Amino acid sequence: MRGRRVHLATADASARACPACGVFASRVKGWAATRPRDLPYGEGGLEFVWHKRR
Repeated sequence: MRGRRVHLATADASARACPACGVFASRVKGWAATRPRDLPYGEGGLEFVWHKRR
């Protein structure tokens, strides 16, 4: 049995703000995909691909 792949994207508009100063980004600087590996799920495994804006 193959594992499952789940694609996630952040939809919360407040995620655009700098965590240090709170200023919102004026444009998208690029995209990054991260793959958290500490999320076990069943025997077949589960791969998360989180698409985030920079």
